Amino acid sequence: MRRPQEFSIDASSARTLRGWLRSTTLPQGQITRAKIVLALHAGKTPSEVADEQFVSCKTVHKWRNRFVESGVDGLLDEQRPGRPPTLDRKTIDR
Repeated sequence: MRRPQEFSIDASSARTLRGWLRSTTLPQGQITRAKIVLALHAGKTPSEVADEQFVSCKTVHKWRNRFVESGVDGLLDEQRPGRPPTLDRKTIDR
């Protein structure tokens, strides 16, 4: 049996991710990513986290690796390919 990989995050990142959990306006996917990283930080194995969050182990590893590479910014949605939006953010918010 493989030992779980050591995983820890700094206090600032943990505070940011806990703030995401309290948000009512963030996308659900972003909140799930925060839950994944915080659960790994709490010492859970990737398979335990996957079962709790109803995602695959591959997904847990993907977000853990992105967090290790880019920190909290790695958990944000990236720009998707395709046609750019025709409405600007100000119009959408209005």
